[in-house]
Amino acid sequence: LHALDLDAPTPEEERQVLEALREELVSLWQTEETRAYKPDVMDEVRNGLYYFETTLHDLAPEVAASLERAVAEHYPGARVPPAFLRFGSWIGGDRDGNPFVTVAATEEALRAHHDLALRLLRRGIERLHGHLSTTERLGVLPALLESLKADAEAFPDETRGAEQRYRRQPYRQKLRYVYRKLGATLEASARPWRADHVVHEGPYRDAAALVADLRLVQESLRAHGGARLADGRLATLVRQAEIFGFHLATLDLRQDSSRHAAALAEVLSRYGISPGYAQAPEAERSALLTREILGGRPFAPHRLDFSEATNETLDLFRLVRRAHERVGPASVESYVVSMTRGPSDLLAVLLMARDAGVSDRLDVVPLFETVADLHAAPATLERLFENPAYARHLSARGGAQTVMVGYSDSNKDGGYLTANWELHRAQRALAAACRKRGVTLTLFHGRGGTVGRGGGPTNRAVLAQPPESVGGRLRLTEQGESVTNRYSNRALARRHLEQLVHAVLVAGGRRPAETPSRGGAWEEAMDGLSPLAEGAYRKLVHETAGL
Repeated sequence: LHALDLDAPTPEEERQVLEALREELVSLWQTEETRAYKPDVMDEVRNGLYYFETTLHDLAPEVAASLERAVAEHYPGARVPPAFLRFGSWIGGDRDGNPFVTVAATEEALRAHHDLALRLLRRGIERLHGHLSTTERLGVLPALLESLKADAEAFPDETRGAEQRYRRQPYRQKLRYVYRKLGATLEASARPWRADHVVHEGPYRDAAALVADLRLVQESLRAHGGARLADGRLATLVRQAEIFGFHLATLDLRQDSSRHAAALAEVLSRYGISPGYAQAPEAERSALLTREILGGRPFAPHRLDFSEATNETLDLFRLVRRAHERVGPASVESYVVSMTRGPSDLLAVLLMARDAGVSDRLDVVPLFETVADLHAAPATLERLFENPAYARHLSARGGAQTVMVGYSDSNKDGGYLTANWELHRAQRALAAACRKRGVTLTLFHGRGGTVGRGGGPTNRAVLAQPPESVGGRLRLTEQGESVTNRYSNRALARRHLEQLVHAVLVAGGRRPAETPSRGGAWEEAMDGLSPLAEGAYRKLVHETAGL
């Protein structure tokens, strides 16, 4: 349709387009409306990765470049962070209520992310390879020549081919070695993820090493009259490596707080530390967990021999460590705790993460979902910040705290108006609690596609947030029903991402003139409407529905 409307095809091209369109229609008519089989976890993972391969991997650098150009024009000297726009995924990591998301499934998802990230970077080298045919006669930085010598020693089988095929073309030689190193990294990623990880020579240790190689090429080009080449397709590849790295999208893990409590209760009971942990009050739980975290002794044995559920819970953190060693810390950055009710729910995760050796590289993210939990959220955060074990963890994480707020459960709990007003109030209170402690807050919005799950126009939704809750940082979910609509078409995907970036910039800077100021009659009106709306909602659901 795009070709027919905008590309001015010749008669023959128009005939080909119409034939292709008719063929596509027949294919759609002859396809089941729903799947003929139940998809497994990896089917969902592959479906999610499709959008990275077809749209996002090429589109995200363009959005980044557009912002860089705009900032350079209007704010000379200001710098845009290379990976200000980042992506994550729940698929294969969200085990809250899904028994099919096992440790093995999560590992398979992480490996699929890693594999596709490397393949897409190799695709970028293939696109660029024939482009940088600049001759060495124009000059080359000594550092680049030294790197070519090191590459030749690491890959002697490539040396003769590179020098003969690309004689006097150092940049194409370098890219050939980069391609070979990415291939070696891809080969290494196929090996089993054992605990006794050995780093081999040849593959890239991390994405930063790849970026360093590409930036060296850029610097040499800029120093010898090739600035346009350095800032063109090569710059796109650098941005792709910075945004997507070797992980493609960070995999968020999520589990219900009750599963962590049950696992800890079994371990603590086994060793006689606290047989009654499951029934202990919040203050006692927090004190015990704090002592265990600060004590430093191993919490669980090397060989896990507890119940299947407890083994699964503990082994997940060991998988995180293996992923960090093989892919990098960006592969898994956040562990979300559903139904967070008190500090012990976060300390439980921190203890298991510390035991696996990943507590300094993993954000522990509370998820406040019900209206009551949203009310208690600021106090829970305050008590966490006062806890010495958590304060140490927070310092290791650069003083940054992510908090997730749920839209679906809060809407089911209190109704649409009450839930959204409580979310608004909670975000303000959470921002105040973090500001008081000098903590950088990132709010993670668990929005769905429907209005009842927080859906609606993303741009307006972000602009409607309390100004102090954004601060240039925002995370949000894109549910399955929204992903296809927003990311399968390149033009729509770009428009959506640009609207999202625009909204965060505006919300983090000055507020639009029409936005009501903080306090005043509108807040009093909402405070009065909220209990009325909740009462009407509960009467409808509980009395009319007979629940």
